[in-house]
Amino acid sequence: MLTTLQAANPQIEALIRQQHQAKLREIESTTYATFVQNGWLKQAPPPIVPR
Repeated sequence: MLTTLQAANPQIEALIRQQHQAKLREIESTTYATFVQNGWLKQAPPPIVPR
């Protein structure tokens, strides 16, 4: 669905990232921390969401 929206209007992803950047960073950080803690990753990869 997001891919369809992006194709129709490329600014959609930028708008979503801008409006929800703090929440996306929190989700990303928490997810990577959980993966490392559970042994699924040796270390967290570099962040995807801009800081």
